[in-house]
Amino acid sequence: MESQNYLTKLDLRVRGWRNKSIKYFLGSPDKLKKNSSKSIPTQLFCFNRVLKCEEQSNFTEFNQNIWKGENDSKGLKEI
Repeated sequence: MESQNYLTKLDLRVRGWRNKSIKYFLGSPDKLKKNSSKSIPTQLFCFNRVLKCEEQSNFTEFNQNIWKGENDSKGLKEI
């Protein structure tokens, strides 16, 4: 069985992701991990899935537009 690596939302933020891009490109986390210090579980995203999203040309454009404040979730096209 292949072992998968996962990234947390914090890991994604360090990689340049924003909450809007996480929601739009990744949606629900692949796994939830109980967190002993918090009641909210840590959301984990499969590293390979993250890489595939980052390789899409519309991902880069989407993230650049977030910095400019141009993306509105109502006007997004489906991938």
